[in-house]
Amino acid sequence: MMQVLEFEKDKVKPVSFQEMRFHAVKWIDVFEPSMDEFKKVAKLCNIPLQDLLRIQKDVRSDVYEYEHFSCVFFKQAFHKGFSFRAKAMLIISSPNLIITLRLHDKDLFEGLFSERNDHLKSAFVKGSSALLNIILERITHRYFDLMDLIEDKIDRVENEVLSNLKEGTTKHIFELKKGLIYFHRALSSNRELLNKLEKGTGSQINERHLKNLRYTYADTVQLIDIAATYREVLVSAIDIYLTNASNNMNLVMKRMTALGSLVLVPTLITGIYGMNFKYMPEITWPYGYAFAWFLIISSVVVLWTYFKQKDWL
Repeated sequence: MMQVLEFEKDKVKPVSFQEMRFHAVKWIDVFEPSMDEFKKVAKLCNIPLQDLLRIQKDVRSDVYEYEHFSCVFFKQAFHKGFSFRAKAMLIISSPNLIITLRLHDKDLFEGLFSERNDHLKSAFVKGSSALLNIILERITHRYFDLMDLIEDKIDRVENEVLSNLKEGTTKHIFELKKGLIYFHRALSSNRELLNKLEKGTGSQINERHLKNLRYTYADTVQLIDIAATYREVLVSAIDIYLTNASNNMNLVMKRMTALGSLVLVPTLITGIYGMNFKYMPEITWPYGYAFAWFLIISSVVVLWTYFKQKDWL
């Protein structure tokens, strides 16, 4: 899906791909691009098609230079349930054009990609490099949104671990931990890229706007620290989960042992009186049968009381 915003006479307006004016500042956003849309962008920018198709692979954040364009691969975050991932998107920059190619998170630019957004309008006035800044800023802030979501899910998992273990809790813990590992790698890669851009690596990026990348860089460093902290919390949750599982197993074994003991003593008594010896005193005793039942019931009551006091039952 391709959308185009163009800046003309102090106004930002949506236009079609065919209606774009060459000298106007434009932002083309392509979500889940088709092969035809890939070919259109490749032809517009004179960039090899296979270079654009690299976003379908898990490439590192980096910047590549072409004759009239700088291509920035930047890791964006997205999620589905307890699964959190980060994949590369492509930002193509020239003095009057920004193109974003992305495969994930349809709502990434919701509210930003709009002719009514004053912040976007001011960026259009300053040029495509200012647009690049706010795009990188939005992608980075999306990580903060997902980190808040991860924090809520960690709180839920901790409550399950501490109160009532549920089926699937371990799966959720490991999914969250895996997502934080992906985030940490992606953010580290983004940090290196931002450092490159700040040093002037992108030839088509206006140096006047590079200083604004420091804020995005600082946010990225903060996100890396947050991801590391949450990973430590999840490691602690796993330890608590394993400890609780071990304690529950011990509790089950204690109860099984107690229940086995309740059966063991009556079995012993019936086994003794079930022996086929000719001379057994209780055989001819009129109260022998009642006495056997008295021993069985007494042993069960004594053992039950003992184990109850020990909290084994």
